[in-house]
Amino acid sequence: AAPLPFWTHHEPLATDGVFLVGDSAGLVDPLSGEGISYAIRSANIVANYAEARLNGDSSAEIGYSDQIDDEISRGFKFALRLSEIFFNYPRLCYLVGVRSQYVLDLFARLMAGEIDYSQLYDELKVSGPGRFYRTIKPALKLFR
Repeated sequence: AAPLPFWTHHEPLATDGVFLVGDSAGLVDPLSGEGISYAIRSANIVANYAEARLNGDSSAEIGYSDQIDDEISRGFKFALRLSEIFFNYPRLCYLVGVRSQYVLDLFARLMAGEIDYSQLYDELKVSGPGRFYRTIKPALKLFR
């Protein structure tokens, strides 16, 4: 095992015609550690920007980073929050989430690419487990 790289938005994903994709770009899901689908998606995205760069477009690197942020990494912010909850309170997450067929179905849809993290968040916040978590959230701070 090794530490998972996460793109922090402080480092460029492309410079001087060199574009980073997948793990090298830090495109790893903070909750599941999955990165293959993001490597494929970023490779598909970079193709147009690499071609534009080869044709003299000096703004291609910026466009690539912006599109990666819009389409991939923006959801990682919520995934990171979820992972902090999951790894800090595993028993609670098991009781409230893993034992919930609704939550399991949501995560299956996420892993299948049917929804993204923003849609997962929208569905979770109105669900029973989401309401339960918001209710006990103030008390959780006492156990940290």
